[in-house]
Amino acid sequence: MHLIAFSILSVFTMALFLMTLFSSLAGEFFLFPVLLFLSVLLVFSMQKEFKNELKRLKNSVASNSFPVLLVTVAGALLSYILNVYLGLGAVVAASVVGLVGASLVKKYAVPIYCGSFVGMVSPEVLHDFTHVLLASFIAGVLYILAQEVYKGVGGKLGAIAFSSWVLLSMFSDVELITGSSISFRTGLYIFIYSIAGVLLTHVLSVRLDRNIVASSSAVSLIAGLVFPVVYSDSGSTIAAATMCASFVGMSSKKILRHEFDALLSGAMMGIFFLMSVEHFGGAGGKLGTIAFGSALSLKGLRDFWGIFK
Repeated sequence: MHLIAFSILSVFTMALFLMTLFSSLAGEFFLFPVLLFLSVLLVFSMQKEFKNELKRLKNSVASNSFPVLLVTVAGALLSYILNVYLGLGAVVAASVVGLVGASLVKKYAVPIYCGSFVGMVSPEVLHDFTHVLLASFIAGVLYILAQEVYKGVGGKLGAIAFSSWVLLSMFSDVELITGSSISFRTGLYIFIYSIAGVLLTHVLSVRLDRNIVASSSAVSLIAGLVFPVVYSDSGSTIAAATMCASFVGMSSKKILRHEFDALLSGAMMGIFFLMSVEHFGGAGGKLGTIAFGSALSLKGLRDFWGIFK
């Protein structure tokens, strides 16, 4: 069963990255070689991870599966209510839920945070509350099945949420949207804050040994509150990119060994964020999927480099 979760996360992450790669041919062609290289690294990392999973995967399911499923759904619904019904926006809503989870129910902070990404779905996406409930249930099941796969890779929680929305859109009337292009000036800000977001979250969670969910949530909440005010025309997009970066920063020490790794992965993430804007728009968890693929690309680069040492 774990192998099913591994396959779902891998396939949908790869789909987003390949669509981004090929769309660059019609737009920013000069970035195509970079995106191609990073996509190759992603595939390399995934196939190595697949071999490792075949050696260690078990078919057992954790005994606390029901509470995990319950809090994942609760996190999604709370985030969605804050995001859509109370109008706080996706970044602030998920950040608040993450902080609440890390503060009040630390044991289940991670699945709650995972659920909050389901609730980040855009109001522009054709859906209703029932779809949110279904997506959160799918995410909860995937979270349970995927607990032993891709351990330590930042963005995995978002990839779980993203996969739930994509699966739902394939078998229901949910319709995702196409994102609009990003200006050069906004793109530059996104690139800078992507690097800063990874570095800051890494320092908080690893160097200062703070709770990993709280670290990402705090960085995201600050971005969600400040950037829309400072950058009135593009603040929400910049805040989303910073939140995405914070997910990369949630990676374990095995992925982000030091600040240089954080800087490099932030640069990778910034490029993919900019180029993937038109694909799977509005899906909850897309930010995490971008972070997930970027962290895996960094791991793939290190593994690939290790072959020639």
